[in-house]
Amino acid sequence: MLNLIATSQGEYYTRMLALESLGEIAVGNKRAIAALINFIANSQNEIRNRMQAAESLGKIDPGNESAITALINLIGRSEYEFIHSMAAESLREIAVGNETAIDALVNLIATSEYEDTYWAAAESLGKIDPGNERAIEALVNLIVNSQDESTRRQAAASLGEIAVGNETAINALVNLIANSQDESTRRQAAESLGKIAVGKETAINALVNLIANSQDESTRRQAAESLGKIAVGNETAINALVNLIANSQDESTRRQAAESLGKIAVGNETAINALVKLNRYLTA
Repeated sequence: MLNLIATSQGEYYTRMLALESLGEIAVGNKRAIAALINFIANSQNEIRNRMQAAESLGKIDPGNESAITALINLIGRSEYEFIHSMAAESLREIAVGNETAIDALVNLIATSEYEDTYWAAAESLGKIDPGNERAIEALVNLIVNSQDESTRRQAAASLGEIAVGNETAINALVNLIANSQDESTRRQAAESLGKIAVGKETAINALVNLIANSQDESTRRQAAESLGKIAVGNETAINALVNLIANSQDESTRRQAAESLGKIAVGNETAINALVKLNRYLTA
């Protein structure tokens, strides 16, 4: 298999399969690791196979500096955006916690003009270093500056993975809920707040307002779910969920509101009465 990768005798897709298979069977094997590193660094034309080599290397030798350097150099040398995007995706697989890789992804967001590249870099930043301030700042800037909703949505999702308790990230997500006209984006921002904003009044108020103002039941349901994760004992959140049970015509939404009340409203008479009333309605 190593000879197949190293020589030109193998057909393109055969080499792809060989590279993929090494990622499954060669954990810790020094010859396989060396072959994959060499392929990433020296293969001139087979970009997708180089990315597959990087992914396989990430499985058998996570954090390999030579592979990370090769991918970063590939970003620097290539003028093609699809290569930048693919390299960013591959870094996600192998570069957890690597500062050089994080810097490369941050710089890619700052210098690229293509949404696919932004998206790939944003997704990767959400996987490789929780709490990294530069990564968080880059994702926040992407939310503010991008005109593409799918890119902003991915940036919001990534913040939900790496920015626990970060005020700048929380404010960016709150503003995204307030300013975006796209329900999928607002829903993602609400989901991310449910992961990073425990006890934060600004986040709780944003979710309460989203329940009150959105006409989309999926969005209201996500806001209710997130309140159940971050708003323990919060009277404003409890009242919003009680009102949601009373006013929504969607059973899935009312069910989610009831579930969230069960998490945040221990001993609260208003919540208890709302749930008793809901139970009577459902059994009537």
